[in-house]
Amino acid sequence: NILDCVTDGLRWETLKFAGRLLCELFQSNPKYQNSVLDTLQDFLVQRLPLTQRVGTQAFISLLLGTGTLPPALNDRARHGVLVNRALTLLDSPDMRVGADAYCLLCLLLRVFECDSFLFDFARRQLRMERDNVAEWLRVEVDAARIAPGADGPSGPVPTGGRHAGTVALLHERVAQSLSQHCGPQAPAEGEVLSRLNETNADFCESFRKEAGWILKWGLLIYLAKRNKQLCDEMVEGGLTESLLMCLLDLAHPVRQGAALNELQRLVSLSPKAKEI
Repeated sequence: NILDCVTDGLRWETLKFAGRLLCELFQSNPKYQNSVLDTLQDFLVQRLPLTQRVGTQAFISLLLGTGTLPPALNDRARHGVLVNRALTLLDSPDMRVGADAYCLLCLLLRVFECDSFLFDFARRQLRMERDNVAEWLRVEVDAARIAPGADGPSGPVPTGGRHAGTVALLHERVAQSLSQHCGPQAPAEGEVLSRLNETNADFCESFRKEAGWILKWGLLIYLAKRNKQLCDEMVEGGLTESLLMCLLDLAHPVRQGAALNELQRLVSLSPKAKEI
């Protein structure tokens, strides 16, 4: 009956109390624990982001608030279902749903050590990034577009050395931004505020678009931290190079920042990644 109620677009407060009621039923009535967990799992596949968040947060609450885990929660098959549904939520257009799903996945890994359920995801994610030839080519073209000619006269090594094209592209983008936004005169105070608001809006839009990517790569590095064998396998498979390419991608500044953080974590985990 509770599941029927939450499928029709109720408000956040009502959904929240529905989740609390299910958690209380789980803790107070062992006879109905499997039914409660089945209902909460169904929350994760509802179309409304609010319902998905209530289901995810209810599971997090049960895992954190239970001293000794009951058999209903310690079910390997249920862990696999939860992992698969939470992975799907990482791609949600609502960042809060993705963030809750990420927290649930990390908690499942810590509590139940069900890392093996995520190995296929990790390999698939790395393969997709590595095989995305169009993105790799775009980054190369952006850098090569203003790189010094290969057949030109020899001279001093340009700024940036082997990465002169990328460095020059960075300089060009900065110069374009200054010429477009500043002009010959300093902008008025109101204009500055308007530009700051525009920049903030652009950043928020970029962050929303890149949120799923950031969460997935954060999960990949978390798995690598927990499993040395998987870490070595992903480094051999090109994880370091993929993060480096994202770090050079000027078209996605939010992804650049996230790639830098994840690359630093990876280098601390793998000597080979550090060599690369």
